[in-house]
Formats: sequence, structure tokens, C-alpha cells
Amino acid sequence: YVEKLLKYIKIDIYGSCTNFKNAKPDPCKKSANEEKCYVDLYKSYKFYLAFENSQCNNYITEKFFKLYNPNYLFETNLIPVVRGAKQEHYELIAYNNRSFINADKFDSPKALANYLNYLNRNNTAYLEYLKWKYELYDKFKSELLNKTNNKTDYFNDSPFCEICSKLHDKSFMNNKNNRNYKISDWFNPRKECWDKPYPISLWKNFAKFFGYCV
Repeated sequence: YVEKLLKYIKIDIYGSCTNFKNAKPDPCKKSANEEKCYVDLYKSYKFYLAFENSQCNNYITEKFFKLYNPNYLFETNLIPVVRGAKQEHYELIAYNNRSFINADKFDSPKALANYLNYLNRNNTAYLEYLKWKYELYDKFKSELLNKTNNKTDYFNDSPFCEICSKLHDKSFMNNKNNRNYKISDWFNPRKECWDKPYPISLWKNFAKFFGYCV
């Protein structure tokens, strides 16, 4: 998909974990302050391709969530362009459906490229995808000033914090309906993915699922 997209729009690709010949070395890999380096890098772009290596139900990885990092959420203006899960799955975890662009809503890579080029030229349309940040900032600031919420950081409610909280909730854990120890019962790649036949090799299964380079 990216190879086709490259025919119609300029894309910078970083890192050695790629098959693209025009990939650039990761400029922050050996940086003394890696996070600041990435923030400075992100500031020079308007879009970020948060493409997964498989298309599966609810398959959304750190490629998407890294843009919600509270340390630089309001410092960068990247719009994530996603491809992996279904639209409704992204909407369940995104701030709203105007905070990201789903490649699968376009008929072809060329159509997506045309739309991104349009947004790049039209600041009014581009800023529509960033309105949610202004809304979140105003809410964040307002609640802090009014002291209506005891939390010091609204972003601590990550999925991992929720899992930890549930594991320590005795009433929740005592309910047998909430206890399912087989991840394969919840997610079966052969049934939940639709982009390609799933690898047979156990190692490749892990690699494809977790996004490792093989």
C-alpha cells in the first residue's frame, strides 16, 4: 500500500526495520534525549502513517497510541493516517472520528494521497482534524482551575492502568464471567484478520502480531 502511495505523495521513511530502499536512518536512535529528538522531528510533519502490519479486528498498536503521549500531545500537530483495524474500532479509542484519517475509507492509495495533498494545501480543512486538541486542552485547563477532579493527569487512564485496576478489584475478579485466561479465545488471527493468510510458523505468528521485524 505504501509503495503505491509513494507514487502520488512524498513520504519520509525512517529506521532499518523496513524493506524500503529510500529509508533514512533513525535520527534519534543514538540521541542523548531521545524523546525531545522525536518531538522535534514530529514538529516538521503534518501526517503520520500509523499502518499496522496486518488488518485485524481491534488490532491497533503503539503506532497509533504514541501520538497521544501526554509529554508532547500539545506540542505536535500530527494527524495519524491509520490502516489496520476497522473504522468503528478506531472510533472506540480515538478522541473522536475527526482526530484521524482511515486509509480504508478511500477507494485507492491515489485517492488517499490526493486527500492528504489537499489538506496540506488547505489549512482550514487541515485544522479541522486538530480541533479535538483545543477541546481537550480547554477541558483539562478548566477542570484544573475549578479543582473538580482530583487526578493530576488525565492521561493516566491507559488500557494498562485499567487492566491493573481490574486485576486488583476483588469483586470484578470474583465474577467468573470476567475471567478468561485464554487469549486465543478472545483473539484468533485466522478468524479475526482479513488482509492475508496468516503465517503457520509459531515464531512468525508472534512476529506479525507484535510487529517485530523478521
